[in-house]
Amino acid sequence: MRIETQPKRRRNRRLSGFSLIEVLVALVILVIGIFSILRLFPGGFLTILRTSEFSQAQALSQQQLDSQKQSLSVADSIVAVDPTDFSKILTDIVPDELFDNSVTSAAANAGRYTDPYFVSNINHFNRVLGETFKITASSKVNQSYINQIGADTQVGSAHLLEFGPVVNEFGTDGDGNPTDSLIVRGSPLQRTEQSMSSGGLNNSNAYPNLSSQTQYAIDYDKHAIAFLPRVGTKSRKFVFAYSYWVNNAGIIKEVSVLPNTTVPKATTILVPDVAAVSGVAPPPVWQNIFDLTNGVTMPSDYTDALGFKKGSDDVSRKFKLTSSLPFTDTGANTDFDANDPYEYAWNSPQYGANGNVGALIFNPAAANVTTITSTGVQGLIARVDYTIFDSHIIHEDRQIPASAPYDIRLSLQNILQNGRIGDNSSIYDSMTVFNGLFRLPGNSPDIILFDVSRGKEAANLTAGVGMLTLEDRSGILHLDQKYVEMNNLQNITVRVYYRSEKEWGMQLLKANSRYVTADVPGNIQYDSYYVGGSDAGNDGLPTRIYFPLCEAGKTVVVSEYYVLDSPGVVKRYTNESFRINNEPGLFETIGGKTVTWIDFSTKHPGSRFDATTNGRAVGDIRGGSVRSRVIWKDSSRWRKSDTELLITQPALQ
Repeated sequence: MRIETQPKRRRNRRLSGFSLIEVLVALVILVIGIFSILRLFPGGFLTILRTSEFSQAQALSQQQLDSQKQSLSVADSIVAVDPTDFSKILTDIVPDELFDNSVTSAAANAGRYTDPYFVSNINHFNRVLGETFKITASSKVNQSYINQIGADTQVGSAHLLEFGPVVNEFGTDGDGNPTDSLIVRGSPLQRTEQSMSSGGLNNSNAYPNLSSQTQYAIDYDKHAIAFLPRVGTKSRKFVFAYSYWVNNAGIIKEVSVLPNTTVPKATTILVPDVAAVSGVAPPPVWQNIFDLTNGVTMPSDYTDALGFKKGSDDVSRKFKLTSSLPFTDTGANTDFDANDPYEYAWNSPQYGANGNVGALIFNPAAANVTTITSTGVQGLIARVDYTIFDSHIIHEDRQIPASAPYDIRLSLQNILQNGRIGDNSSIYDSMTVFNGLFRLPGNSPDIILFDVSRGKEAANLTAGVGMLTLEDRSGILHLDQKYVEMNNLQNITVRVYYRSEKEWGMQLLKANSRYVTADVPGNIQYDSYYVGGSDAGNDGLPTRIYFPLCEAGKTVVVSEYYVLDSPGVVKRYTNESFRINNEPGLFETIGGKTVTWIDFSTKHPGSRFDATTNGRAVGDIRGGSVRSRVIWKDSSRWRKSDTELLITQPALQ
């Protein structure tokens, strides 16, 4: 019998579907799950963005370190300076403090800076001391490939400064000679300390003993100096950097005098040529270092009673600037003297009052000169002191492809370009936001490409110029094929200068090449140290070596030091590296000066310095680190990526 078949069929039909309430419940659960998953995506996107930014930062940082590895010698130091006077080094700025600064009225009046932007955050450490390079063989060079007509006509040795663009101001000195903002000099001359006879200056019975143009004689007590004379009708200039002692409220302090760009003659000694005498080699003669006409400016607090700090002087031949204008394609600004290799000129155009990429060209005669130093015979070396224009200008080297398409991919994206809409929906067309590399209304390119080997402009991105186009969001440059092939730019290495959103910036922080000892804590300067426990007073711990705050976080190598360990045995340690403390909470104030330190007890517990057994506690200390820093801004917060390299700088003398 088939009983209740129909009711059963109804039940099955009823169970095969979902009620409206069941569907709504399922949808609610599904929505809650979807939203829970979606909430994870913003964090994931942010992580991807941060990872991408750090990857880009590390790539830029490594490029900067690779460039230093390939250099003949890293710069002596990169320091913070007073924006009103580039010769005044600020030692109390900590490298890790990315604070914004304000510009004094004196700086604005001097024409150097009209915007506090230029002396803020990454721009604090902006003075390069002693970028060193060998002057290479000369070649034919013009200022630019752009709109060039005919072959290159200029002959010289080109060099592109490492950390350009640079601050440069052309002018003239009191004698009508052209000046700029650089100090360009050769290798340090060999010092010979000699005594000037009581007969006085230029006395024939008191000739100093010199055998080479690479030597000089100095008498510290009588502040006299002598160079081997040169026969001719012109003159030579020598840069004289030194330290002297002053009595400050009963405390003897050291004051350093560096090459000064504010007053051209402040640290320059003029040595006139002499007339030829038949059959007789002209002898060297003494001259007063502080001569009012040919000597350096005597500091107002200098006294003969205290005088020079012996051995602190660095004397080198100064290169002569031949023109206050950069070279042109027609060669109108060339004035090189075939008999004087110590000459240079600019091979890059000036932007506004004080901006320049930093391409120099040297007298072709310099490539054929050799100098004798304590390390042997070497080619002519140039050392350049200069101020970085803006560390937020990214510079990186790229090679133009060998064949079309001639595209270059930059390390960063979202490249700033005037007239383009940015992420904040504003147009980069004002000084407060962006106006080209040099922040100049109307005449500042957005991107510049410079030929590294020949020191000349290869291309730029400027409104209305068709040699170069940019995909600003992806950071890809497209060079015009006809332009590249017409100028044979295939395979050349170019340095690309540009800016990017988020205020990306590049900086190199390095320990000073060599440190000297300070006698009291108050005398600690950017290039000196103080050994703790040297006196009975409150002058620090006898296990620490103290440094100025500007050296915090850098690594130094102590070549030699002596300690007395707990059993009373003197031990000698050599070539140990230490990282200088960079924790502000651990800074110390000794002798009225706030300083930082290294502590050898971290490696050798239970010991203290010993200066009696061997006559000194600490020997030579040299800088051992070069730190490449890249920063960018996330909203109002600075982010940074540091990469450090231990590097040894070869001695120049």
